[in-house]
Amino acid sequence: MQSFAATIGDTVYALFADSQRVGIRRYEDGGAQEVAERLTPEVAALLERGGALLGSIVQRYESSVASDSQDEVVLEEPQGSDELFGQVAAVERPPTVVAADVAFMAQAELRQHQQRLQTHSVAGDVQEMISDCGSALRAILKSLYAMEPLLCAIEQLSPFLPSHLGTSLEVRRHYRKLWAFANAVGDVTADTVRAALRGAGTRISILAGSEVYSLLREDDRFYIRELQLRILEWLRSGTDHAAAVRIWQDFALFVEILRQINLREELIGHDRVVLRRAMEALAARGAEALEEVTAALRPALGVDDKLDEVLLSGAGATALLRELRRVVGQLSGAADESPARSMAL
Repeated sequence: MQSFAATIGDTVYALFADSQRVGIRRYEDGGAQEVAERLTPEVAALLERGGALLGSIVQRYESSVASDSQDEVVLEEPQGSDELFGQVAAVERPPTVVAADVAFMAQAELRQHQQRLQTHSVAGDVQEMISDCGSALRAILKSLYAMEPLLCAIEQLSPFLPSHLGTSLEVRRHYRKLWAFANAVGDVTADTVRAALRGAGTRISILAGSEVYSLLREDDRFYIRELQLRILEWLRSGTDHAAAVRIWQDFALFVEILRQINLREELIGHDRVVLRRAMEALAARGAEALEEVTAALRPALGVDDKLDEVLLSGAGATALLRELRRVVGQLSGAADESPARSMAL
């Protein structure tokens, strides 16, 4: 019988791969019966596997949880350090305790998704059921990515899940095209709204036809399709310019919301490293480093509009360095405000 350490990586990866293979998008044009009888049971089975996997991790490390209170390390207050220490005690917890806690909480979240899926029926709302299934799959992936570094540290394993940074960068690249277009258009009037909607419809079609589209949240895909239909219907026969302006405003608001992708933990970490290295290179070598810095900053396009503008305009090293310092400071503050951010795609 193979040991826990020898099999856990393969078990986690198998669940990851099977969850990734679920083709939710093909159900979006179907009916409630197909979703309830095919998609829901498939996702429910994956949730069951995820719960069992997390349960085995809890069982593996639960003996460490019982001794949690014995592992507390209280730092005594040094002389003249009232502000830093006061009544705060620093607690050092073993990785096994942390792993058991994380697995237990993730298991509880998966149970909530299981309960939600149990309410699905052939008479249910298709969009709601598909959204539930997508949320459940993201919860599985989130739990696996949360467990991987802990398992690798405890069992001395090499990472076994693919990085999702590349996916997040690609999604942001497509999102940025939408919000950059909306920013460039700005406010519309009766005279300009038709061209604005035509441009929005074109960009939505490009996104819907890209490989990235299947990676978007189900609710986002439904809303994008709804916007696309509203735009096409108005362009075919619309004469009510006030209605067209409302469609544009809904589009502009939606793409503004898409900026929240910058709050993903992996993107914050990536952007901080890339921007800080660029800042240091410019500070040390000035214009000499401008060409290489500009190339290195391409993956960070979308993190900040003003930085994008300076970068794409070909401004000099001084202007770029000033913007880099500003954005790096903002990213440091964002990371400090919320260290535990969603990893959902």
